[in-house]
Amino acid sequence: MENPAIKVFQSFFSKKNVSNFKRHLNKKTIITGILTAFLLTVIFYFGKPTLIDYNLDKQVIEKKINNSFKLNAKIKGKISYRLFPSPRLEIKKVNLNFNNSKNKILLEKVYIVISPFSITNSKSLKFRKFFIFNETIKIYPEEFNSYFKHFTILKENNIIFKNCKIFFSDDQNNRVLFEDVNLKEKFSNNKHQIELDSSFSKKK
Repeated sequence: MENPAIKVFQSFFSKKNVSNFKRHLNKKTIITGILTAFLLTVIFYFGKPTLIDYNLDKQVIEKKINNSFKLNAKIKGKISYRLFPSPRLEIKKVNLNFNNSKNKILLEKVYIVISPFSITNSKSLKFRKFFIFNETIKIYPEEFNSYFKHFTILKENNIIFKNCKIFFSDDQNNRVLFEDVNLKEKFSNNKHQIELDSSFSKKK
């Protein structure tokens, strides 16, 4: 007696069913399937870092900041992964030390753009840019030399300020405020240029 399972198998692969399958398996169907598989793979790859708890590896990330941007950083807040507008880490409450200066700079939030090809875990991350957006930053006149010296040791376009406010206190404890501060660097033909613009007393 023939096994019922074999009958079902033979029925499924009958000439009629195979013919119907070939008819539906046209070029458009194959391309759609490939694109769908590719899209799902990309979504999984770039979405996977959201499952990583970067807060468990703060010391690893602090060391990477030092190696990539020559900044001594102490992370006090949370670290999150953001996919848009590009893969990046959002880090809250960061104390920065420029060139071993005595006074640290406190930033409420910074963004570190990371390479999209190294986001599988904290240790594999490759830092590309250090973005500071919409921050109010206190700096110290006695540390100006340390700040400027820091930028002379950089070899790549790494640190960017955008729409920030920077202030310091003068000898009479008056607050000197610079608004709409934008800073970026350019490296070309072994030349390092720093572009800085801001508003002081409502003047550009």
